[in-house]
Amino acid sequence: MIRHSCIRLPSRFLVITEKPSSARKIAYALSDSGSPRTAKYGKVSFYIVDHGGDELVVVSAVGHLYSIEQKGRGWTYPVFDIKWTPTYTQNKKASYTKQYLDAITGLAKSVDGYVSACDYDQEGSLIAFNILRFGVGEGSLAKSRRMLYSTLTTKELVNSWKNLTQSLDYPVIAAGKARHEADWLFGINLSRALTIASRRFIDSKKVLSIGRVQGPTLKFVYDLEESIQSFVPVPYWRILAETIIDDVVYSLEYEKPRLEREVHAKEVAAACRGKTGKVVDIKAEETRTPPPPPFNLGDLQREAYRHHKMSPSATLASAEKLYLGAYISYPRTESNKIPPSIDVKDILESLSRNPQYVTEAKELIFEKRFRARPGKGDDPAHPAIHPTGQRPARLKPEEQKIYDLVVRRFLASLGKPLIQLKTDVSIDVNGHIF
Repeated sequence: MIRHSCIRLPSRFLVITEKPSSARKIAYALSDSGSPRTAKYGKVSFYIVDHGGDELVVVSAVGHLYSIEQKGRGWTYPVFDIKWTPTYTQNKKASYTKQYLDAITGLAKSVDGYVSACDYDQEGSLIAFNILRFGVGEGSLAKSRRMLYSTLTTKELVNSWKNLTQSLDYPVIAAGKARHEADWLFGINLSRALTIASRRFIDSKKVLSIGRVQGPTLKFVYDLEESIQSFVPVPYWRILAETIIDDVVYSLEYEKPRLEREVHAKEVAAACRGKTGKVVDIKAEETRTPPPPPFNLGDLQREAYRHHKMSPSATLASAEKLYLGAYISYPRTESNKIPPSIDVKDILESLSRNPQYVTEAKELIFEKRFRARPGKGDDPAHPAIHPTGQRPARLKPEEQKIYDLVVRRFLASLGKPLIQLKTDVSIDVNGHIF
């Protein structure tokens, strides 16, 4: 009798990442030995990883290796025929990207399958898709799968590999492709139309630029400047007072917040100055303010400017550095929600080992507050920005500020509502109410 046994043969996968730093994180996270082999294809470094009986070749792109250009030559208008070509053929400043494209296409010749491990967003999904479609070849798409992750922690990356999708994320790819092509067509056609019009009517020699975001933003700036220039200030007067009760000074405000006539304001001030007031009414009201939800990118950028005067671009740059260091989750998210799949208790226990956050973290653990208050923002790809629990080392001052904001907002989102007692006291001073 002949017995047949099924033996799983090892496979070799090409894993494409978006940045060299994320390639290193993924390689070390997936290596069974914790020490992947490093090799070079030309000048480009890549990693060889043994994982679960398979061999992974982890190599990085450097952003978009393919970009849009018009078909044919000439400065024509309108333009609707476009094509995707290697970025280095369009822009001399991007010539360094050729070596990365050569490395990926060269390494792709001896593998059994492909994995897109770029950031899980429209940009990342499109980066890997274009490399596979145009660089490796259409046939590679049927053999391609997707890693989905929101942090670069070892735990999440290992789990992401275990749960590879069976195909690429084509809806996200289609959204990214549509946005890129719409932006290009919008920008190139309107810019050329604007340039042609300026040359014809005002004899301008400049090439003018406008885009999908640039045009509306310029209009916002114009409208704001116009409103500032046309503003006519209208004077008004306020009456403020102080009173002393039991050696404590209290500030008082006149019942009418604005007086349009100076004469009236002076009359009230003269009638009340130095007079004794009488309490005629006391109203007390308890208010409950819920904790803030965790950050999405827009909220983080606003708070960073409010507290540290950091620009949105500087905030995003620091947040991306923290993400690549596996200290916070993916920052380009619109979500204000922490899903149940995230182990909040584990994050708090890690934060409790950081002297900077030990008090708040231990209190939340003691009270078993492991559910963050959700906000309105939602993002099907990524949760709200949150710390991973890994303790940062050697952060730049800007990165430390952003990390502290993310951690403290995360801790605050787990807290209790703020309860305040508001008391309004009305005082009659010579017939006038303050």
